[in-house]
Amino acid sequence: MRTSEDGGDFRLLQGAPPALASRPVMARTAAAFFAAIGVSGIVLASVIPDGPEGSSTVLLVGAVVSVATAGLVLAFGRYLNTAAHAGLIGFALVVLTYLLTEAPSPTVTLALAGVYPCTACHAAFVFSWRQGVC
Repeated sequence: MRTSEDGGDFRLLQGAPPALASRPVMARTAAAFFAAIGVSGIVLASVIPDGPEGSSTVLLVGAVVSVATAGLVLAFGRYLNTAAHAGLIGFALVVLTYLLTEAPSPTVTLALAGVYPCTACHAAFVFSWRQGVC
């Protein structure tokens, strides 16, 4: 293993997978993001009244799906491989995009759009740059 003068590992610079991205860690991280997004969606759906553009019921259903997904990922996450975690991130993006199109008001749309960086952070925690680019 080559190291730099200060003892740093060159593999990190070459796109090696993160050292902590084991299956249990990936599962707990994914479950935490799904749960946080689901709980925030439940809070938004209960606080914001129905607008002229739509109903907050769709938002509530999406939030409940997110919390249920968090429970399933936490329970079975150690059995999921890296491709399955990539599928979870894709699923999160599809659900989030659908909820954005069905949001009852522009305020809810803006609040939900703030969740996209959380999804990007999750992808950055789980995958190396080489896996993300190739």
